[in-house]
Amino acid sequence: MHLPSTIHRKFESLLNESIIETKRISGGSISHAMRINTNKTSYFLKWNTHGAPDQFRQEGIGLRALAQAQQDALQPLRIPRVIYVPSEAQSLEDNLPPFLVLEWIETGRPDTTFDERLGAGLASLHRMSSREFGFTQHTYCGVSKQDNRWRKRWEDFYAQQRIAPLVRVAHNQHGLSKGQLRTFEILIKRLPEWIATDEVPALIHGDLWYGNVLETASGPPALIDPAVSYSHREAELGMMDLFGGFNTKVWSSYQSHYPLSSGWRDRLPLYALYHVLNHFVIFGGAYGDQAYRIAKRFVGGG
Repeated sequence: MHLPSTIHRKFESLLNESIIETKRISGGSISHAMRINTNKTSYFLKWNTHGAPDQFRQEGIGLRALAQAQQDALQPLRIPRVIYVPSEAQSLEDNLPPFLVLEWIETGRPDTTFDERLGAGLASLHRMSSREFGFTQHTYCGVSKQDNRWRKRWEDFYAQQRIAPLVRVAHNQHGLSKGQLRTFEILIKRLPEWIATDEVPALIHGDLWYGNVLETASGPPALIDPAVSYSHREAELGMMDLFGGFNTKVWSSYQSHYPLSSGWRDRLPLYALYHVLNHFVIFGGAYGDQAYRIAKRFVGGG
């Protein structure tokens, strides 16, 4: 894998720096990623020739929102600074694939307070609020577009702008049966029974599995690859719980700084469901059966 020549030329002309080395970064399943070493410093760069043209622009907006939230945070996290993302006009003019340049954050063995700082930092982030659920822009979770139009009630936002769109795509394009569709339709209708809340909207990262946390040798934990919105904060925890990696110190630290409502653990599968469905739409495979099992657990039936 080589850095496309169009990005190479644009990068050097914008930053007035010479690229002396590129190193591929593994781990991503959707975009290409590289460490770019120049004659002055290092950067993180990723591109995707098959994603939505505005995917990285929306990611940049999300990163800036997370960074802004850290300015008044009691327990700030580190968010990589956005160096450059081309506008649609620039991409067309220079024949550029969608790409994003961020500051390079050096990873390393964290100190013994890392997990407590992560839990506290997430609790602090989730205290950043808005009048309604949604966001100023649509965002992407993976390659799936997230409809972030504002809604007053969380249960309506989650049902109609998170679960229902993915269920439609899963049925129309990925073989979700009519029987399975009916189960999900019942679940969507009954979601208010389980997730209606009086809590204010919380700014969430939105795609927080442990691979999107950077362990830093110095300084606070860092977050990357967001899918931001103002949502119920339990939606963040559902993704954290789905793939694991967050130890008990993270959870207990979060609880000590921002205690959760009674029954929160019982609701986590409903919030993991969004990400399981999204993985099914993007990757296929056994994620469809996993999503159906979650739905049946709440709806009942054989």
